[in-house]
Amino acid sequence: MRSDRHVPFDIPHPQESLIAKVSALTRDGLTAYHWAGGYRVPVCTLTGDVQKDLLVLSSCIGVGEVAVGDHRSSLPRADELARIAMYAVGCMYVGRMYVIHHP
Repeated sequence: MRSDRHVPFDIPHPQESLIAKVSALTRDGLTAYHWAGGYRVPVCTLTGDVQKDLLVLSSCIGVGEVAVGDHRSSLPRADELARIAMYAVGCMYVGRMYVIHHP
């Protein structure tokens, strides 16, 4: 019997463990970044807010893997997707560029 747990792709991993892994890789001399979010909307974040994650966490390069039309999707409305995009674009005014990715 395997001791490791399999987490389905549609359940986001906790952001805390992801950011801890990015920090560990960085300490080991690798360049590592992460996406805020998961497949579903509302987006899973560390701070509770997409814009705060983008502004506060230097390793956060954008909002990723927002599923729009497949089995992992929470069927986000157009206004929800526009708000996520607005956060990423709005953050470029402080000198950082972000990416929004969907599978």
